[in-house]
Amino acid sequence: MKRIIFLASGNGGTLKFLKNAIESLNLPWTIVAVVSDRNCNAIKYADSVEIKSFVFENWNQCIGEVNDCISSFDVDIIITNIHKILFKSTLECCSSKYVNLHYSLLPAFGGVIGFKTLDLARKNNTKIIGATVHLVDENLDGGKILCQGAFAVDWDMDAIEHIGDKVFRTGCLSLFNAIHILLYFDNDEIVKYNHCDILFSPPLTYRAEQFDDSFWSLIKNFD
Repeated sequence: MKRIIFLASGNGGTLKFLKNAIESLNLPWTIVAVVSDRNCNAIKYADSVEIKSFVFENWNQCIGEVNDCISSFDVDIIITNIHKILFKSTLECCSSKYVNLHYSLLPAFGGVIGFKTLDLARKNNTKIIGATVHLVDENLDGGKILCQGAFAVDWDMDAIEHIGDKVFRTGCLSLFNAIHILLYFDNDEIVKYNHCDILFSPPLTYRAEQFDDSFWSLIKNFD
Protein backbone atom coordinates (compact mmCIF):
# COMPACT_ATOMS: atom_id res chain seq x y z
CA MET A 1 0.00 0.00 0.00
CA LYS A 2 1.46 3.36 -1.08
CA ARG A 3 0.98 6.13 1.47
CA ILE A 4 0.39 9.83 0.73
CA ILE A 5 0.11 13.01 2.82
CA PHE A 6 -1.39 16.31 1.68
CA LEU A 7 -0.13 19.65 2.97
CA ALA A 8 -3.00 22.00 2.16
CA SER A 9 -4.31 25.53 2.69
CA GLY A 10 -7.27 25.83 0.33
CA ASN A 11 -10.43 24.18 -0.93
CA GLY A 12 -8.88 20.73 -1.32
CA GLY A 13 -9.89 20.19 -4.94
CA THR A 14 -6.90 18.02 -5.80
CA LEU A 15 -7.30 16.17 -2.50
CA LYS A 16 -10.89 15.32 -3.47
CA PHE A 17 -9.78 14.32 -6.95
CA LEU A 18 -7.05 11.98 -5.74
CA LYS A 19 -9.20 10.41 -3.02
CA ASN A 20 -11.95 9.58 -5.52
CA ALA A 21 -9.52 8.53 -8.27
CA ILE A 22 -7.94 6.04 -5.88
CA GLU A 23 -11.35 4.62 -5.00
CA SER A 24 -12.66 4.62 -8.59
CA LEU A 25 -9.64 2.73 -9.92
CA ASN A 26 -9.25 0.57 -6.80
CA LEU A 27 -5.58 1.53 -6.44
CA PRO A 28 -3.34 0.33 -3.60
CA TRP A 29 -2.80 3.90 -2.43
CA THR A 30 -4.08 5.63 0.68
CA ILE A 31 -4.15 9.26 1.82
CA VAL A 32 -3.19 8.94 5.47
CA ALA A 33 -3.34 12.58 6.61
CA VAL A 34 -3.97 16.20 5.68
CA VAL A 35 -1.78 18.79 7.39
CA SER A 36 -2.62 22.50 7.17
CA ASP A 37 -1.68 25.93 8.46
CA ARG A 38 -5.34 26.96 8.80
CA ASN A 39 -8.88 25.65 9.16
CA CYS A 40 -9.74 25.40 5.48
CA ASN A 41 -12.07 23.42 3.24
CA ALA A 42 -9.37 20.81 2.70
CA ILE A 43 -9.45 20.07 6.44
CA LYS A 44 -13.25 20.01 6.45
CA TYR A 45 -13.24 17.56 3.57
CA ALA A 46 -10.62 15.36 5.26
CA ASP A 47 -12.76 15.22 8.40
CA SER A 48 -15.86 14.36 6.36
CA VAL A 49 -14.18 11.31 4.79
CA GLU A 50 -12.34 10.25 7.96
CA ILE A 51 -8.80 11.17 6.88
CA LYS A 52 -6.66 12.26 9.84
CA SER A 53 -6.23 16.04 9.89
CA PHE A 54 -3.85 18.37 11.70
CA VAL A 55 -3.90 22.17 11.85
CA PHE A 56 -0.84 24.20 12.88
CA GLU A 57 -2.00 27.81 12.71
CA ASN A 58 1.32 29.07 14.10
CA TRP A 59 3.20 27.03 11.49
CA ASN A 60 6.51 28.91 11.57
CA GLN A 61 6.62 28.96 15.37
CA CYS A 62 6.00 25.22 15.79
CA ILE A 63 7.93 23.83 12.85
CA GLY A 64 9.42 21.08 15.02
CA GLU A 65 5.92 19.77 15.76
CA VAL A 66 5.01 20.04 12.07
CA ASN A 67 8.09 18.04 11.08
CA ASP A 68 7.41 15.40 13.73
CA CYS A 69 3.81 15.08 12.51
CA ILE A 70 4.84 14.65 8.89
CA SER A 71 7.65 12.19 9.59
CA SER A 72 5.52 10.07 11.92
CA PHE A 73 3.41 8.73 9.03
CA ASP A 74 6.26 7.14 7.02
CA VAL A 75 4.75 7.98 3.62
CA ASP A 76 5.96 7.62 0.05
CA ILE A 77 4.81 11.00 -1.28
CA ILE A 78 3.95 14.36 0.29
CA ILE A 79 1.82 16.68 -1.87
CA THR A 80 2.56 20.28 -0.94
CA ASN A 81 -0.53 22.28 -1.96
CA ILE A 82 0.03 24.64 0.97
CA HIS A 83 0.47 28.41 0.98
CA LYS A 84 3.86 28.18 2.67
CA ILE A 85 7.49 28.13 1.60
CA LEU A 86 8.68 24.96 3.28
CA PHE A 87 11.70 25.12 5.56
CA LYS A 88 14.75 23.04 4.76
CA SER A 89 14.16 21.13 8.00
CA THR A 90 10.71 20.10 6.77
CA LEU A 91 12.06 18.91 3.42
CA GLU A 92 14.67 16.87 5.27
CA CYS A 93 12.51 15.50 8.11
CA CYS A 94 11.86 12.27 6.19
CA SER A 95 12.90 10.47 3.02
CA SER A 96 9.54 10.98 1.26
CA LYS A 97 9.32 12.71 -2.12
CA TYR A 98 7.76 16.18 -1.89
CA VAL A 99 5.60 17.02 -4.92
CA ASN A 100 3.88 20.31 -5.80
CA LEU A 101 1.15 21.21 -8.28
CA HIS A 102 1.35 24.69 -9.83
CA TYR A 103 -1.34 26.11 -12.11
CA SER A 104 0.97 27.45 -14.81
CA LEU A 105 3.62 26.22 -17.20
CA LEU A 106 6.64 26.89 -15.01
CA PRO A 107 8.78 28.91 -14.98
CA ALA A 108 5.92 31.22 -16.01
CA PHE A 109 4.23 32.82 -12.97
CA GLY A 110 6.44 31.01 -10.47
CA GLY A 111 5.68 31.96 -6.86
CA VAL A 112 2.04 32.87 -7.61
CA ILE A 113 -0.53 31.06 -5.48
CA GLY A 114 -3.45 29.03 -6.83
CA PHE A 115 -5.56 30.33 -9.68
CA LYS A 116 -4.09 33.83 -9.49
CA THR A 117 -1.92 32.49 -12.30
CA LEU A 118 -5.02 32.41 -14.50
CA ASP A 119 -5.62 36.13 -13.94
CA LEU A 120 -2.02 36.88 -14.90
CA ALA A 121 -2.23 34.67 -17.97
CA ARG A 122 -5.34 36.51 -19.14
CA LYS A 123 -3.77 39.91 -18.40
CA ASN A 124 -0.74 38.94 -20.50
CA ASN A 125 -2.92 37.36 -23.22
CA THR A 126 -0.94 34.11 -22.82
CA LYS A 127 -1.84 31.76 -25.68
CA ILE A 128 -0.78 28.42 -24.15
CA ILE A 129 -1.59 27.69 -20.50
CA GLY A 130 -1.72 24.64 -18.27
CA ALA A 131 -0.25 23.11 -15.12
CA THR A 132 3.07 21.83 -13.81
CA VAL A 133 3.90 19.15 -11.24
CA HIS A 134 7.40 19.29 -9.84
CA LEU A 135 9.57 17.99 -7.04
CA VAL A 136 10.01 20.45 -4.17
CA ASP A 137 13.39 21.81 -3.13
CA GLU A 138 14.57 24.98 -1.39
CA ASN A 139 13.97 27.09 -4.53
CA LEU A 140 10.43 28.46 -4.79
CA ASP A 141 8.68 26.57 -7.61
CA GLY A 142 12.14 25.61 -8.85
CA GLY A 143 12.36 21.86 -8.30
CA LYS A 144 12.72 19.29 -11.07
CA ILE A 145 9.65 19.24 -13.32
CA LEU A 146 7.91 15.87 -13.38
CA CYS A 147 4.91 16.51 -15.65
CA GLN A 148 3.22 19.33 -17.52
CA GLY A 149 -0.12 19.61 -19.27
CA ALA A 150 -0.86 22.39 -21.75
CA PHE A 151 -3.62 23.61 -24.07
CA ALA A 152 -4.37 26.60 -26.30
CA VAL A 153 -6.76 29.25 -25.08
CA ASP A 154 -8.72 32.09 -26.67
CA TRP A 155 -9.58 34.64 -24.00
CA ASP A 156 -12.10 36.37 -26.27
CA MET A 157 -14.04 33.24 -27.17
CA ASP A 158 -13.74 30.91 -24.15
CA ALA A 159 -15.62 31.56 -20.90
CA ILE A 160 -13.27 32.09 -17.96
CA GLU A 161 -15.18 29.46 -15.94
CA HIS A 162 -14.56 26.89 -18.67
CA ILE A 163 -10.87 27.80 -18.85
CA GLY A 164 -10.49 27.55 -15.08
CA ASP A 165 -12.21 24.18 -15.00
CA LYS A 166 -9.91 22.89 -17.75
CA VAL A 167 -6.82 24.15 -15.92
CA PHE A 168 -8.02 22.36 -12.78
CA ARG A 169 -8.57 19.10 -14.66
CA THR A 170 -5.19 19.47 -16.37
CA GLY A 171 -3.55 19.92 -12.98
CA CYS A 172 -5.30 16.91 -11.47
CA LEU A 173 -4.40 14.65 -14.40
CA SER A 174 -0.79 15.90 -14.32
CA LEU A 175 -0.54 15.23 -10.59
CA PHE A 176 -1.96 11.74 -11.01
CA ASN A 177 0.49 11.11 -13.84
CA ALA A 178 3.47 12.29 -11.79
CA ILE A 179 2.51 10.13 -8.79
CA HIS A 180 1.96 7.12 -11.05
CA ILE A 181 5.40 7.58 -12.60
CA LEU A 182 7.15 8.11 -9.24
CA LEU A 183 5.58 5.04 -7.68
CA TYR A 184 5.76 2.55 -10.51
CA PHE A 185 7.78 3.44 -13.57
CA ASP A 186 11.26 3.98 -14.85
CA ASN A 187 11.20 6.28 -17.87
CA ASP A 188 11.87 3.46 -20.32
CA GLU A 189 8.94 1.44 -18.99
CA ILE A 190 6.18 4.01 -19.38
CA VAL A 191 3.15 2.97 -21.45
CA LYS A 192 2.03 6.10 -23.28
CA TYR A 193 -1.52 7.31 -23.87
CA ASN A 194 -2.62 10.38 -25.81
CA HIS A 195 -5.26 12.87 -24.73
CA CYS A 196 -7.65 14.46 -27.22
CA ASP A 197 -7.16 18.18 -26.51
CA ILE A 198 -4.52 18.53 -23.80
CA LEU A 199 -0.83 17.90 -24.47
CA PHE A 200 0.91 16.10 -21.61
CA SER A 201 4.64 15.63 -21.29
CA PRO A 202 5.56 12.99 -20.45
CA PRO A 203 2.48 11.32 -21.99
CA LEU A 204 -0.10 9.96 -19.57
CA THR A 205 0.58 6.56 -18.07
CA TYR A 206 -3.14 5.86 -17.81
CA ARG A 207 -6.29 6.51 -19.82
CA ALA A 208 -7.78 9.86 -18.83
CA GLU A 209 -11.13 8.70 -20.21
CA GLN A 210 -11.51 6.66 -17.03
CA PHE A 211 -12.44 9.97 -15.40
CA ASP A 212 -15.64 10.80 -17.27
CA ASP A 213 -18.00 13.76 -16.89
CA SER A 214 -19.89 12.10 -14.06
CA PHE A 215 -16.63 11.69 -12.15
CA TRP A 216 -15.71 15.38 -12.56
CA SER A 217 -19.23 16.40 -11.58
CA LEU A 218 -18.84 14.41 -8.39
CA ILE A 219 -15.61 16.26 -7.59
CA LYS A 220 -17.20 19.66 -8.27
CA ASN A 221 -20.26 18.90 -6.15
CA PHE A 222 -18.35 18.04 -3.00
CA ASP A 223 -18.21 21.63 -1.75
